[in-house]
Amino acid sequence: KEVPAGQFFSYKGKKGVDVYLCSTCRDEAEKILKAETDNPNLVLGAALGALAGVVGGFIWYWFVILTHYQIGYLAIGVGFLIGQGVLWGSGKKRGQTLQFISAGITLVSLYAANYFIVMDEIRKYLIQNNYTVPNRIFLVQPFDSNVLHNVVSPIGLLIWGIGIYFAYSIPKARGL
Repeated sequence: KEVPAGQFFSYKGKKGVDVYLCSTCRDEAEKILKAETDNPNLVLGAALGALAGVVGGFIWYWFVILTHYQIGYLAIGVGFLIGQGVLWGSGKKRGQTLQFISAGITLVSLYAANYFIVMDEIRKYLIQNNYTVPNRIFLVQPFDSNVLHNVVSPIGLLIWGIGIYFAYSIPKARGL
């Protein structure tokens, strides 16, 4: 509708294009955006995010085990997958609580996947050097300083940070 000069609100839209709204349209848009953050289903959001974390971590693990390469794009994919899982599980709701849930699940998933990769490498090393290795999965304390040194690296932290950023940004509340 036509709005007299000076009685409209200007916002940056997609691709930097200016969007002009009258007060009625602005109020309606703010009401819709506010509804996106009201009453999210935190439990289902966390559950679907955790499921996505297990799937993403499993994919990361098998990719590294089979190819012997750690590709950073997979960490970004894991973060994206978890962010989408949290978003869908929460009922397509958004907000800071969901952002922290997404980021936390991503951190745990990436650490767990790398931990199991290191455990697999330890098992292979022991077998190559004729040590007896139990037939079942063996685990070393996940926060042992030697394990942490092998699981966490500076470039790995950068890649994890990008994946965590993707997970954190997906359920971010939108605004005008």
